Amino acid sequence: MPPPIPASAQRPRGASRTIPIFVGVIVLFPLLLTTLLAGRHLLLARKINKKLAQIRSSHEPITGLELASYYEHLPLDTNGAALYKQAFTAIRNGASHKFLEDTLELFEGTNALPTNLRQSMVKAVADNQAAFAPLHKAATFGPCRFPIDYTNGWWTLLLHLRDIPVCARLELCDGALKAQSGDVDGSIKSVELICKYADSLNDEPDFNAAMIQGSIDNQAYNLSFWLLNHRNLSVAQLATLRKIFSNREPAHWIDRSLIGDRCATLILFDQPPGYLLSLLAPGDPKVSDVLRIWLMRFLGRGKLDELTYLNRLDDIRAAANLPFPESLDRADSLTTAIRTEARANSLYVTGGFLPPFLRSIRRDALHLARMRLIELALSIEQYRIQHRTLPEDLDSLNLPDETILIDPFDGQQIRYETSRQGYKLYSVGPDRNDDGGKVSIELYSKEQVPLGDITASVER
Repeated sequence: MPPPIPASAQRPRGASRTIPIFVGVIVLFPLLLTTLLAGRHLLLARKINKKLAQIRSSHEPITGLELASYYEHLPLDTNGAALYKQAFTAIRNGASHKFLEDTLELFEGTNALPTNLRQSMVKAVADNQAAFAPLHKAATFGPCRFPIDYTNGWWTLLLHLRDIPVCARLELCDGALKAQSGDVDGSIKSVELICKYADSLNDEPDFNAAMIQGSIDNQAYNLSFWLLNHRNLSVAQLATLRKIFSNREPAHWIDRSLIGDRCATLILFDQPPGYLLSLLAPGDPKVSDVLRIWLMRFLGRGKLDELTYLNRLDDIRAAANLPFPESLDRADSLTTAIRTEARANSLYVTGGFLPPFLRSIRRDALHLARMRLIELALSIEQYRIQHRTLPEDLDSLNLPDETILIDPFDGQQIRYETSRQGYKLYSVGPDRNDDGGKVSIELYSKEQVPLGDITASVER
């Protein structure tokens, strides 16, 4: 019988299994984690590919190359882009270019243009006589195909979007001067031309183009109300203006612009974190933020971000196609949900790029409100000529399409007030509070939610 093993040499109970289990856990845990992460990546990738296939099946582009084809090429004889370029060059080389680059807003309620503004306008029109002929000819072509290379994604050059508003301001100057000299028909023609310059961008699948269209329409709106304040228009002239504005209400432009921006944004999910951060916040990105994005991508959050972005973009497009003000309510709830979701899951692209698209719904409502204000003002002027007095209320106009009576911000009838001087129309505006038309927001306000009402007065 062998001698007993000394207690000091005895192995503790279970010790022979503890070390192998511990080693096994160390070896197997990373393997298990890697397997789970790989499975998560594959699952999300499969969902993304399925979503992209659905987009393609609806004949919409998902790459810059596809977007370039989606933005249809036009034959030279039906494309006014070259003529616009000729006008752009003439204006840029002119002495009044800097004046025309600045925001130009006419004053209401005065019988004459301020002397310094009038002098600048006269000089701008005189300096740019060479631009008018190609501009007016280009306007006859309708939508154009400008030479844009969408394969560059977010770095696509859109130089024409800098120049088209300048052309519209030149036309605004010409129209105001013609009205001052008594050429009302010439001024109305300027309103029509400004709208046609905006229409040249109708087929452009780009968010920035849609924003520029709205700003150009504002210039036509501005000139028209100035004209109503300073000249008595005939029935025929009012009818011409009504025809011009009858199709200015926005129609699915958000859909069109989001299709283009989706193509540019999808590229970002394959770009280095520093590139993405430079778009979200210009400047040198923090090392900690770069490392955080790498970690999130390793954990599958990058693909989750891409999938969420695609799904939420559909939500935004659906919200944009709802009637107002339901569309605004949906946009507000989506904004809250997307920001909460993005913060909770570190979704940089979803959180950084989608909220501005939602704000575009509010801009859409603002544009729609202005177009309805000018349509109503023209109807009131027609009523005034027929009855030799102002209507007591907007219902007295007996409009065939009563939708133009509705304020898109609250669904109520647009407000109308008469006074000894004339009348005022107003919408409650983006803050959706009725301030009695006493606080008017600026025509070109840069505030996300400007406070006050959208007011328009005719005093004569």
